[in-house]
Amino acid sequence: MNIAIIGQGAWGSALADVISRTGHTPSFFGREIDLEKLSLCDALILAVPAQASREVLKKITWEKPLLITAKGIEQTTGLFQSDVVEEFLPNVPWTILSGPTFAEEVMEKLPCAAVLASKNDKNSLFWSHIFSHTTFRTYLQHDPLGVQIGGALKNVIAIASGILTGLGGSENARAALLTRGLAEIVRFGTAYGAKEKTFMGLSGVGDLILTATSEKSRNFSLGLHIGEKQMDTSKGVKEGVFTVSAVIKKAKEKDIFMPISQAVHQILTEKINPEKALQDLMTRPPKFE
Repeated sequence: MNIAIIGQGAWGSALADVISRTGHTPSFFGREIDLEKLSLCDALILAVPAQASREVLKKITWEKPLLITAKGIEQTTGLFQSDVVEEFLPNVPWTILSGPTFAEEVMEKLPCAAVLASKNDKNSLFWSHIFSHTTFRTYLQHDPLGVQIGGALKNVIAIASGILTGLGGSENARAALLTRGLAEIVRFGTAYGAKEKTFMGLSGVGDLILTATSEKSRNFSLGLHIGEKQMDTSKGVKEGVFTVSAVIKKAKEKDIFMPISQAVHQILTEKINPEKALQDLMTRPPKFE
């Protein structure tokens, strides 16, 4: 099949490489889209950052299978990526791809696993057949909302983890941060109707471990530079920067306790310095886990 890919960044290129391995033909499109050429394709991968999805979707007409790969919540509206898709393409059979997958390692053909989630298993199975390879294993999920929330919020916790590391935090401290960060993700997700079990899988704890412990992660690296008080010169979009403000707003709507996310937001908006944020987190009143 001919698979269209909108987005020519590292992730779009990595997915194109996997598609080529499984015998399909990837066709790249920029944000200025040739609609006639696009109509000849059999399926579409949306591989632009979360904040750019709306810009792309309002330009196209599409009713064939669509794969959403961005991990973020729209900052201006608080919408999840599937909501943005349905706003512009209400009849499209969409699927979410998420999980612990660094683009450069996918390109190097190193083994990895990801999750596909949709409202209809047929949609997920369609993409599973396209991506299944000895170097790229896919699992199916019945909780597309939870998969999206896990993929988006782990970027916020990754920034926090980077800040802690930059401040000279210990391995003990990072383990505690990731554990309590996961608890925040679960609280947020279940409050919005996701299944708790989803966050114990690849798109939850799996993606969190990867993104919040490696300098290959843009969000972790951003936090690291903040903690070290260094200029961030890394390239690429840091989805967590945009997601955290949307998360804070959505958490207030349902009165969800999010102390780590709140600290990240305050640091990014320069309302508090990292040292003070860490002190505040460590000196909160005792509570049950």
